[in-house]
Amino acid sequence: MHNVVVVNKDESFFCRAGAVGDDIYTSGYDKLELSNQGPKMYAISSKFGDCEHGMRIEVPITTKMIH
Repeated sequence: MHNVVVVNKDESFFCRAGAVGDDIYTSGYDKLELSNQGPKMYAISSKFGDCEHGMRIEVPITTKMIH
């Protein structure tokens, strides 16, 4: 019914997915690994109308040192 597409900040803002390199998850049981490629990770649903109606997420990525 829906999907999760890992996108960049601009793709998230404009609800655009499908660029080369976007990871698309469709099973409903997928696990997304947070990377250290930036301060935030963005994901949207690329199904028609989903992102425009709020199905998008911005995840802050922080590093915490544990001693």
